[in-house]
Amino acid sequence: MRRQRAQHALGFRLARHALGCAAALLAFALLASASVEARGLSAAEASALAPRANGYAKALASRSGQGIVALMPPKVLAQMAERQGKAQAAVRSALASEVSRELRRFEIKGVTVDVAAADRRSLSDGTTIALVPTRTKVAVPLVGVVEELSRTLALRDGGQWYLIRVEDADQRRMVSRAYPGFQGVSIPGATFRMLGRGQ
Repeated sequence: MRRQRAQHALGFRLARHALGCAAALLAFALLASASVEARGLSAAEASALAPRANGYAKALASRSGQGIVALMPPKVLAQMAERQGKAQAAVRSALASEVSRELRRFEIKGVTVDVAAADRRSLSDGTTIALVPTRTKVAVPLVGVVEELSRTLALRDGGQWYLIRVEDADQRRMVSRAYPGFQGVSIPGATFRMLGRGQ
């Protein structure tokens, strides 16, 4: 039961931070970290990342938990399965269902990613990551449309790019367990602006 509650809590956090809920208002200063100085992606890196990042945006916009979980780093899912004592397939299925359930609570008006503006970093363990600017528009009842500007973590493993949100401290610890070089990396906090009604 405790593991099930932890699974539900993680699904809620993934959905909540993907949409920029109130908890994401806590800004994290961009501090010195274990990564080298950020730079832009090479043309080859951007070309490989673009379809994956666009797939993430499409999955979020369509509120597809399955699509979002499919793009999570495999080592992160493996760590989750090991800690819960479950098969990876079972963890994927349960997490996808929970994320979809939470995303249905929101009306998402649009999601865009800007791969060209991504900051590329090399971690101390050699892992390549990129912080991809992500804009998410959400309709808030009695308020109107709110736009969140945040950074989605893109991480290259085995020649493939994967994406995951890491504004939540628990999510950062989860990624750090799978990729020790990520420990100490800070992510800029999300910013928000009101677009008004009908946007």
